[in-house]
Amino acid sequence: MARPRPVTGPEAVVLIVIVVVAAALAAIGLPVPGVVLLMAETGALGVRLLRQLRGSRDEPAPSEA
Repeated sequence: MARPRPVTGPEAVVLIVIVVVAAALAAIGLPVPGVVLLMAETGALGVRLLRQLRGSRDEPAPSEA
């Protein structure tokens, strides 16, 4: 079983941008439940994408025979 990796710099930047955009949307009047839903969906999508990307990197390269 693979050990979880720490969050990299670019991943942290994406998370910060998501939080800042959500806060800005809340500040301009988007209802709080809408902001929470947006953040939850974005987070779920990000986790799926990250797992997919990391999983594709962990696979060994096919050997040339």
